[in-house]
Amino acid sequence: MKSPEFITHGTASDKDAKKIIEEGFLAQEGRATVSADLIYAFSWATQQEKRRGSKSESEINADETGRIIILKTPEDREVGRATHTDVSVDDETKEVTGYSLKYVSGRKQLGIYPAGDSLEKRDDIETVKEDVATAYQELKTYLEDFGVDLGNINSEDDLVAATDHHDVAQQVEIIDTVASYTDRLSALRQEAEVPIDIPREDILMSIVPSLELGEKLERLKREIYALETIDLDAYVSELVATIEADDENSVVAGTDIENVVRTLLIATLEAEVMAMVRSLAMDVKRAQGYAVFNRGNEDLVEKHVDRKALKSKLESVKRKAESDDFDIGVENLNRYIRMNLKRMLDELQ
Repeated sequence: MKSPEFITHGTASDKDAKKIIEEGFLAQEGRATVSADLIYAFSWATQQEKRRGSKSESEINADETGRIIILKTPEDREVGRATHTDVSVDDETKEVTGYSLKYVSGRKQLGIYPAGDSLEKRDDIETVKEDVATAYQELKTYLEDFGVDLGNINSEDDLVAATDHHDVAQQVEIIDTVASYTDRLSALRQEAEVPIDIPREDILMSIVPSLELGEKLERLKREIYALETIDLDAYVSELVATIEADDENSVVAGTDIENVVRTLLIATLEAEVMAMVRSLAMDVKRAQGYAVFNRGNEDLVEKHVDRKALKSKLESVKRKAESDDFDIGVENLNRYIRMNLKRMLDELQ
């Protein structure tokens, strides 16, 4: 995918937003912390269950909302698919494994990388994170052999207390082995969790996720999923007016708000259409008898799909997409929708 010019971040709190405006945006290489989707950013800024999943260090209160931060991608940064957002399809075992929920999200969950080959960097990070998981499991298994639960060990004193029933020589060996694993895990995590930033001069806006803004974005989402023609000019005008009318919104002087909003609206259409198509594609796999997992092959994402009903739905959508007056508002998305509907129906034959 082409690195987007502008990206969004839904903050966990107002305090986080102020810190980003003052100091810049700090993330981890490859981690899903930004998006090209205004609708997705709004949900992150307003839904408490999502905000609790962030790495925010500030308190998250039930009556508090975050902010939508809009950033410009610097020339020395690249934005692409985040780590752990892929799936693997095995036609022999009829299994879809990997990260199906994040895969469906598509362009909604993106990561920041140094400019260059983000795909190669992404693979490197995933490999190191697998090494972290392997080393942690090895350490956990090692301690279990001595009756120690790693989850209860938060310090060396905890480890000493948990192993004091062993003789001194055995206890020293356990402590030394754990120290070796701890050093290894620390080094791997430093390699897997490399900090990466977008400086404060590239932070363009801090937007309050107001009720009015939410209503406009919700309407946009309904129109996208109904495959209606999106009037980009009208939405640009409405969103720009909403942003400019709220005194709580912060916009850097000289920012071309209309250009930023238009660019993000097109990216939002792309992200939402991709999510819709990929969700249907997962349903096609389920209708074919595939088991769809999330996070590897342990967490089964259960959903019953009626093959006949799904085929009828896809045929109905295909007829609409192939009609002479069909136009979602972005030509490449028209082709993307038609091409994938044909592919999915072919799979169901």
